[in-house]
Amino acid sequence: MKLSEKIKISKERIKHSQKMNVTYLLYELYEKLEENNEISFLQTIPVSIVSANESYFKETFASIIDFDENFLDKIKSVLNRSKQKIEIEDILNISKSHFTLGDLVAYCLHYSSIENIYKTITSLTEIDFFKNPKELEKELIEDYDLELEFEEKISVNKDRIFRNLKEIYKIRNVICHDILSTKFKLKLTKE
Repeated sequence: MKLSEKIKISKERIKHSQKMNVTYLLYELYEKLEENNEISFLQTIPVSIVSANESYFKETFASIIDFDENFLDKIKSVLNRSKQKIEIEDILNISKSHFTLGDLVAYCLHYSSIENIYKTITSLTEIDFFKNPKELEKELIEDYDLELEFEEKISVNKDRIFRNLKEIYKIRNVICHDILSTKFKLKLTKE
């Protein structure tokens, strides 16, 4: 499928409010988890988490790139690593307002691992979101003129976050790509 078609199909029936609220869809799954313990349902959870991550970051990257052309310059090196080819038809669809330049770039990026996503957002924004929260707050307020206030008790454990997300991505890959392991080796529980 051509990139243009992929983007148009993906954006066709989604409202802006839905694009920006993917975490609520995960919350709904979490609530259903209390009443449903079947293995087939449990297998949808890691797949949905990875899918929600991908959707969230696609929309975020597209918005950032559309927000300021300086971000477009920063994304060049990331796009050079991408295997996705942009064709003339893709560019023509931007001119026809079927989607934005940010959408086109965001759909060319890789979301197959949390490391890829983290590397992209760090390259794009030049912000390390796992820095000391107080330092990050100060940088964001000064550089982007934002009004933020992080709670004093915020404890960010980058290693734990990455370990948990890597595990979810690993489980998702087993579920999506290895039916035998899923059926006979993968033991998922509600916990």
